[in-house]
Amino acid sequence: MALAGYYAERPGSTALFDQDGAVPLREARARLADADGALSTWVISVRREEADELRLGCKDEWQRWCRRELTPALATAMGVPESSVRWVAAEHENAVNSKHVHVLAWDSDGSLSSVMPKHQLERARAMMTDAALAPAMKVALDERDIARSAAVEAARSIPAEEVRVELPPTGRISYAHLRRWHPGAAAQLMEKLVRAGEARPEVAEAVARYRAAVERCAELKGLEGTARARYVRDAMADLDARRANAALRTIAPDRTEAPTETQGRTAAPTDGPATRRLAERRMRAEVAACVPRRELDD
Repeated sequence: MALAGYYAERPGSTALFDQDGAVPLREARARLADADGALSTWVISVRREEADELRLGCKDEWQRWCRRELTPALATAMGVPESSVRWVAAEHENAVNSKHVHVLAWDSDGSLSSVMPKHQLERARAMMTDAALAPAMKVALDERDIARSAAVEAARSIPAEEVRVELPPTGRISYAHLRRWHPGAAAQLMEKLVRAGEARPEVAEAVARYRAAVERCAELKGLEGTARARYVRDAMADLDARRANAALRTIAPDRTEAPTETQGRTAAPTDGPATRRLAERRMRAEVAACVPRRELDD
């Protein structure tokens, strides 16, 4: 009861609301008094400087988000059907560094009466985190794709003389093929691409924009330490391969990779030991089907 009052009446609070609209404090306390089982309390918070980007910058946006996302996440955390989830919440505006909502949740059937399993809490947390960060993640992914396309186009515009390397005289041309079978040529190509990028601001800028967008994606995914470093490394390696392939199309435009041909099945042999053994097995099976077992034993 005290928490409900704190949520509703703290300075800077937007008052209580639930799935259907505003909830007076007296009504919220009556609901809590009638609730069986356990109650769970939640605080959902975002950094103040990111609230507008996440579309959680005002009361109406928070309430829309809570009404869309809270019920399925709370059902997962509490291990109850969504139809049994009940909650009231209030947004607090007066925190210096964050914007957040406080949530009181319970199960209308009273079946929630024990500690929530950790794996259910983690799933619920991930659901709410992904939902809250979805707008910012879309922006970051769009920026990553735009920067990647710009970096590849910049690599394609580099004159062939600046990135020319000694290529194998025959066979397909792709960066993956060079790395596997001609690593010296692949390394030389990447070195020339780096030099060309250093000499051309537009190339360096596109690569820097791509890396910044990848770093932002890693941050939004909550990656840290080794996992974050691996995510960024893999993304930059993917960009290097795309840029290298664009440069190779400039160096050798007439040696694009040929489509893979589907290998057809060869015809079965008409003679030979295997063919004769197969014919004998078929013959024995036909005889066994026609002759009584006693005669076969004789």
